[in-house]
Amino acid sequence: MTIGYSNESRKIAVDSNGNIFVLADVVSDYDPNGLITGSTYHYTVILKYDLNGSLLNQVDINVNNHVNSGFTNYGAFGLEIDASQNIYIGYASYNTVSDYDVIVAKYTNNLSLLWTTTYPSTRLDQGVSMAINSSSGNVFTVVKSTNTLGITTYHVVKFSNTPVTASLIYSFETGTEVVHSMKYDGGGSRLCSWLQTYKRH
Repeated sequence: MTIGYSNESRKIAVDSNGNIFVLADVVSDYDPNGLITGSTYHYTVILKYDLNGSLLNQVDINVNNHVNSGFTNYGAFGLEIDASQNIYIGYASYNTVSDYDVIVAKYTNNLSLLWTTTYPSTRLDQGVSMAINSSSGNVFTVVKSTNTLGITTYHVVKFSNTPVTASLIYSFETGTEVVHSMKYDGGGSRLCSWLQTYKRH
């Protein structure tokens, strides 16, 4: 990467064998084929290292654009490992039709893609937090959705492992509730969330 572009680490996880996975947002002057073209490219990157810090594998996902510019190129928000040591990531990708969409992808431990699915929305969506039921592989995310009027609503979205679907399971009160993080408690489908509520005056 040429000097002046950013690498921003977002999440880290360790599997049962001690392999280290890092999720990052990257801006580069290299295109998806590894060529310098004079343009700026935006990626979500997964890196796998062994115990000694040697890079074992890497996946670059072209997300087209990040939510913010400069050295705050936000997109990647979730990295989890299930009981079978599969890797799940959450990130945002941009397209001209539906703005920013939240995507969850599942990879093998060697970072071969198993599936990817998108939360369908026509609003600007950002991932806030992600948790997993490690036995079933179902992923739960908090999604921040902003409409064209700038009004924000937070949603809990379930990404099902089999069949692969994304479905809305709960919406918080529009414009008044802000969700910061979420954790799956292992007891059925219950979720634990930290929630800050405020009132407009």
